[in-house]
Amino acid sequence: MIKRGKVKPADIADIQRSVQRGEFRVHLQNSNMRTVARLWHADGYIVGQAGGCGYDRQGSALGEAIATLIPGDRLADLAFGNVAGVRMHGGVVCIDGGVGMSAMITVLRALGFALVDRHETDSGCIVVARTAVFVAELMASDAQNDERERAYRIALERDIAIERDWAGL
Repeated sequence: MIKRGKVKPADIADIQRSVQRGEFRVHLQNSNMRTVARLWHADGYIVGQAGGCGYDRQGSALGEAIATLIPGDRLADLAFGNVAGVRMHGGVVCIDGGVGMSAMITVLRALGFALVDRHETDSGCIVVARTAVFVAELMASDAQNDERERAYRIALERDIAIERDWAGL
């Protein structure tokens, strides 16, 4: 398995457009003193990370991923809307994931992600966020929905198996 490094600035605009169109998955992988957020799959680009102990590392890594994946102008609206974990500091929007994973899920919902799922794995968790438009398109046809949902579940099970393999379990 090839582990990709931190996402490159040149790729961020393309990734942000993709995220705004529908769905994204962040794999939060815990190790001894560090949590890494990887985009799309267990060996994807690192879009967030948190080290140390004594606070919510998963929330912090997810917060950094949100700050990377969501354009700043969309986040600025939340900073003035009293959403926990989002604030302005010196004219820059800051996401503080240390307030907890549930606050970061609230941030995703405030950004328009209608469906946010969290799936626990042996080495961390997978956060899946879908926009309302994506969910509506997914539900448009029962036959199409069954096929997509089956493919989604198969991909999710595969990702969980990869995470277990990555963790050596």
